[in-house]
Amino acid sequence: MHDMIDSIYSLSPLQQGLLFHSVAQPESTEYFIQTRVELKGDLNLQAFEAAWRDMLQRHSILRTAFVWEGLDTPLQLVQREVELPLQVEDWQHRDEAELEAMLEQDASEGFNLEMAPLMRLRLFRLEESRWQLLWSYHHLLLDGWSVGLLMSDWFNRYAYHCGAISGVSSVPSLPETTPFADYITWLDGLDEVQAEAFWREQLQGFTSSTPLPQLDTAFTPAPGLPYGEQTIDIQGEQWQALQNFCQQQGLTLNTLLQGAWGVLLGSLAGRQEALFGVTVSGRPDNPPGADEMVGLFINTLPLRLRWDETVSVADWLKQLHALNGDLRQYEHSPLVRLKGLSDVGG
Repeated sequence: MHDMIDSIYSLSPLQQGLLFHSVAQPESTEYFIQTRVELKGDLNLQAFEAAWRDMLQRHSILRTAFVWEGLDTPLQLVQREVELPLQVEDWQHRDEAELEAMLEQDASEGFNLEMAPLMRLRLFRLEESRWQLLWSYHHLLLDGWSVGLLMSDWFNRYAYHCGAISGVSSVPSLPETTPFADYITWLDGLDEVQAEAFWREQLQGFTSSTPLPQLDTAFTPAPGLPYGEQTIDIQGEQWQALQNFCQQQGLTLNTLLQGAWGVLLGSLAGRQEALFGVTVSGRPDNPPGADEMVGLFINTLPLRLRWDETVSVADWLKQLHALNGDLRQYEHSPLVRLKGLSDVGG
């Protein structure tokens, strides 16, 4: 058994939270991710498979499973080798509408989190020179940035193998990757005392959660998820006005939207403050090469906004912009611990 394990290490902050919710609600598809890619042209199946086999060997997170039973803290285990979970199917004489039903079925199958790989590939041939790839994986493995890195890496490997098969390859082999374990090692070496002091100051005096308002607006239920969705388009002059304001004040659009959301929540709750969760990239300046690492780096943090009507909107947003900069230094703090540092309690 030990010969099959490449490495064992702890979880990143968001991995801890996602694992907890995934185990507590095994029927939920909330963290089951499906990526669809349409491929046109003469697909080389031999190169396609070889490229994905390379991906499994190059990126340890794709060979990772999770264990928690009988442990004080959960761990992730990287296997030395895993089988390529690929199905190739001919759908040239089938109704493409059936693909949508198949997507739901695929999601309902889920994953056994203790068995790697926590991903699978299904390649559908829709026409002679048209294919669709369905790549399903658990959010425990990857964030959006990592998906972009993997797709770029896969296209490079595919081009490499196409050339190697034809004997005319001009695509160089890719450099070695830095394993996700290096990031976890870096996390384990951070100064938790300093981070705890920062968050205690941020959350001091916060005694109750910001209540979500009961609105009459009808939301479209999200299939299989415990919330609804509504889309609002901001275009033309409105969009340009927001962009111009941010440029003039030296702000990001993210800061402006955070401020607007906080004021809305606080106003509906009848308060002069609001606290809500924000997602951060979690990719540090160190260790070197973190921007090219593949894994789950993002994190969710509490953002507490308080306002004083004597301060101008522009100045208040600049204070919020500065606060976001401060959060960047402590964006790796596990959310599960932070609630206990407020006066709401754990």
